[in-house]
Formats: sequence, structure tokens, C-alpha cells
Amino acid sequence: MFLPLLLMGGLPGRLLREFAVTLSVAIGISLLVSLTLTPMMCGWMLKASKPREQKRLRGFGRMLVALQQGYGKSLKWVLNHTRLVGVVLLWHHCAEYLAVYLDPENLLSGAGHRRVDGRDTGGSEYFVSGDAR
Repeated sequence: MFLPLLLMGGLPGRLLREFAVTLSVAIGISLLVSLTLTPMMCGWMLKASKPREQKRLRGFGRMLVALQQGYGKSLKWVLNHTRLVGVVLLWHHCAEYLAVYLDPENLLSGAGHRRVDGRDTGGSEYFVSGDAR
């Protein structure tokens, strides 16, 4: 996900390189912990108990079940229409390329020109004091 930031050249690449490396390492460590340590600790610490339903949580439970069923339906639709999803994904990447790299007013497109716009608004005064010898 952060590979494009690592491969970016010019001033934006130099500014964002440390950010990209830091986030990539953090995501990698998080992935390692979530796939190894968390399931092991859950299996070790949690014990099976008889489920009891609280009255105030019934509505929340129904909402979670409905959310899970809706997600299952949308996932099933995506898996049954992989070609359409692939075309939409390709179109999205092309549109993103056009929006970022072909826009002349983009922040990152003009960063490598080494130009600073500005205006001098004042002069400098120097006062020297001391003994004249």
C-alpha cells in the first residue's frame, strides 16, 4: 500500500519516505501479531461459558446479525461478478492516475521544480557597536 510512496522521486519522495517505511513496518508487525499472538492468547485466556443474553443487548445483537448478513450478501455478489469488479477497479486506477498526475495544480506535480515564489518585504539594518582602535 505504501510502495508508491517509497518509489516516488523528487522532494515529495524524500519527504514521505520515512513515513512510508514506518507505516509499512508497523503494519507488518501488526499483521504478525494478529495472525500469531492474538489467537494464541485468546485460546489461552478465554474459557467457554454458558451464554446468557442480556435484555439491553438484544437490539444490538440483532443489528450485528443484520450487518453480518448484509456483508455476506455483498461479498457473495462481488465473488459472483469478478469480471465486473475487475473492470471497475481498473477504471478507478485509471481515473486516479488522471486526477493525480495530469492535474497541473496538484501539490505533488510541481514539487520538483525547485522554485520558491515569494517577495522581499523589507530591508535589513545592521548596527555595529564597539571600540574603534
